[in-house]
Amino acid sequence: NSHPLSDEKEPPVLPPPPPPNKESEGSGEVKCTESKTPCSFCIEEKSIQDIVHVLSLLRLNKYAERFQEEMVDGEILAGLSVEDLQSEFGFSKLEALRLYRYIEKGHVPK
Repeated sequence: NSHPLSDEKEPPVLPPPPPPNKESEGSGEVKCTESKTPCSFCIEEKSIQDIVHVLSLLRLNKYAERFQEEMVDGEILAGLSVEDLQSEFGFSKLEALRLYRYIEKGHVPK
């Protein structure tokens, strides 16, 4: 007895779940979308060459060779403090701050 005004309601139709993120499948790595601060970039995912490019953007080219020698990629860079950049790489405080602001917020001075 199927009547359009019957008391029986059909279960709601749910949209299909989003497709799995192929990048994070099984890698065990924390991705940008899971980080505390939203960002349009993820420093942790940058390669050594990406970091060299960042140094160029920030006019810190003189440190590029050393970063390559020390194999500093985004994951390593994200773990460095302003003090580390000064003591380990010889950055001035202002240079270290410039790079640190990029790491934190993606800031490139205008």
